[in-house]
Amino acid sequence: MTQNELNRVLELHKKWLNGEYGEVRADLRGVDLSEADLYGANLDQVNLSGANLTGAKNYYSFVAYDTSKRLVHCVRHKDAWMIQAGCYCFWGTLEELENKVKETHNSKVYLANIEILKGLKWIHMFI
Repeated sequence: MTQNELNRVLELHKKWLNGEYGEVRADLRGVDLSEADLYGANLDQVNLSGANLTGAKNYYSFVAYDTSKRLVHCVRHKDAWMIQAGCYCFWGTLEELENKVKETHNSKVYLANIEILKGLKWIHMFI
């Protein structure tokens, strides 16, 4: 999938999230996104099962192996990381995720990766 095609899919997906008639949820199952730049992408409820995100720009992921065992998707936005976690049940900022983790399961895996992302945010400011 080209960057332009991905941008169009995500544009239509955003309209779907906003309840616009006739638009559909993005389905990127099995799609090769290894060359994609995901900066600013809204991945809320996007199906990424089996997608190849290795090497995607402005993207970070980790497996929540001590809780859900699901892949957590993190996308760089202008002033924050936005996170898709769980079975499409969480989409929010890094700070919102940290608060949610601390109030629910206090996962060491989540908290360690949150600290990594905080460091990446700091580094990004100087690039």
